[in-house]
Amino acid sequence: MNAERAANDDREQVKNILVFFVFGIYMMLLWEILSAAATDVLAGSSIPTSTAMLPLGISDMLVKLTLPWVFQKISYNVKMFIIVFLDILGLITIVVSESIVVRLVGFAVVDIAKSTLEIMTLSMLAFYKKGAIEGFAGGYGVGNILGALYYTGMV
Repeated sequence: MNAERAANDDREQVKNILVFFVFGIYMMLLWEILSAAATDVLAGSSIPTSTAMLPLGISDMLVKLTLPWVFQKISYNVKMFIIVFLDILGLITIVVSESIVVRLVGFAVVDIAKSTLEIMTLSMLAFYKKGAIEGFAGGYGVGNILGALYYTGMV
C-alpha cells in the first residue's frame, strides 16, 4: 500500500513539474520574442528601440502592484482565459496596427498577460512541493532561450 502511494506521489510530482515547466515556457517565450522584435516593430520610425521597453516596464510594475490584491477572488480557469485573451489581443494589435503608438500598446497588453501569468503561477507554487518551483524556473529559462532562437530563425 505504501509503495503504491509513493508511486502515485512520484507521478503526481512529475506531472506538477511538467505543468509548471510549461507555464514558465509560455510566460517567457512570447515576451522574449517581443523583446527581440522591438527593433523590427519600430522600423521606419525615429523612436529608439529602448522606447518599446518602456510600456513593458510600466505595465509590469502596475500589474504587480495592483493585481495581487484583487486577483485572489477569481478562479484559475477565468484567470487563464484572461491571460490567453490578453496575449491574443496584444499580438493582433501589434501585427495589424500601422501606428507605432498602437503597437506599443500591444506590447503593453502582452506584458500585462505575462505579468498576470507570473503572479498566478507564483501564487499557485505555494501549494505544491519543491519540484514544482524547479520546474517553473527551468521553463522560465528555456522560454528565454526558445524565444530568442525562434525569432532569430524566423528573421
